[in-house]
Amino acid sequence: MNHINGHKLGMFFGGLAGFVHILWSFFVAVGWAESIMDFAYSLHFIRSTQTVTSFDFMTAVGLVVFAALLGYALGCVAALIWNYVRM
Repeated sequence: MNHINGHKLGMFFGGLAGFVHILWSFFVAVGWAESIMDFAYSLHFIRSTQTVTSFDFMTAVGLVVFAALLGYALGCVAALIWNYVRM
């Protein structure tokens, strides 16, 4: 396997994480989040005791930015480890 570009992998994982959390924020905003969460828990034989709070735009922005930055960092680290192991 060839060298992996850490920036490109970081952008991919950051974009994916950001998109997933934009989608989650949309579900919270339209009121679907708790039903989705209950469904996902029930598939794992778990009864949810969690509740979803009301939508707040700045919280959603913080969530998306944090998830995207963390995804980028994890992608960069994964590429570094891959490239080191494959030397």
